[in-house]
Amino acid sequence: MIVCILGGNVMKEGMDNVWLSKGVVLQSSYQIRKKIAISELSIVYLSYDLVKRKHCIIKEYFPRKIVLRDLDHQTVVCRKSLMKEKYYQARNDFFSEYQIIKRYNHPNIAKGLDSFVTNNTGYIVLEYYQGKTLDEYIETQKEISIVKFLKQIFISLIYTVKQLHQDGIIHRDLKPTNIIVSPKGTPVIIDFGSAIYYQYQEHKKIFVTPGFSPIEYYSEKTKQGKYSDLYSLAAILYYYLTGRAPLVATNRLHEDKIEGINSLCEEISGIFGCVIMKNLAFDYHKRFNDLNAFEFFIKLECLFQTIKSKIKKI
Repeated sequence: MIVCILGGNVMKEGMDNVWLSKGVVLQSSYQIRKKIAISELSIVYLSYDLVKRKHCIIKEYFPRKIVLRDLDHQTVVCRKSLMKEKYYQARNDFFSEYQIIKRYNHPNIAKGLDSFVTNNTGYIVLEYYQGKTLDEYIETQKEISIVKFLKQIFISLIYTVKQLHQDGIIHRDLKPTNIIVSPKGTPVIIDFGSAIYYQYQEHKKIFVTPGFSPIEYYSEKTKQGKYSDLYSLAAILYYYLTGRAPLVATNRLHEDKIEGINSLCEEISGIFGCVIMKNLAFDYHKRFNDLNAFEFFIKLECLFQTIKSKIKKI
């Protein structure tokens, strides 16, 4: 527990002081229902739109290392006055997620509904999607065939990321927990907090997820591009087919001991296994330059799996 002194008053900061309480209403419209997730930079809430009478998701900018709640349990204040400039600049960057998603009306991209500043911090309002995160879906749908997974979920992700790339955007945080699978089996990418216009971004902040992030995400100075998202997509396939994430990129720096997928999953073709491992290459020069070839081999694997299934029935 941290004790902070604000204006002569002492406020004890435990986890209950971090997120907004149930029932708090923002902008006279959005009522907080419960906390869903918390990271180093933000807090995500299930909320209810009192005007439109439907659920929504609210993402609050809350960089825990440099801020805390004031005594009203809502206003965000910097721990030190010297941090204010950094905080306000980063708050402006927080809204870049909304600027990206609001340009899309896409079935596989979370819809941005609103953004605003209050409580001395920033908020983004997103469409609420029923379903399970991809990791939960994989865990509960153990009987889903490779063909169904590739056709129903993965190819839709490929098409969506291709659209982003065509618009000069790389996602930079593609992973199972950032993808919701609806009850109808439709995948929706729900978090664009790391996304950037890669051709114009000179100083790239570091956002990593062990196993799903390529080595170039571990430094602000390295080159990042479409091949970086390719790594993450290949990692998602690796996770689906083996039940575990690939070896963390930083653990491959001196000696690359990543285990080949064909030794862990005998159901896929050797060619497809090679394609997955190629796009999990430590060196981005060894990966495909874009998603076109990757898409081709995914469709080829669907054909292979379909033929193999028919042969088994004979």
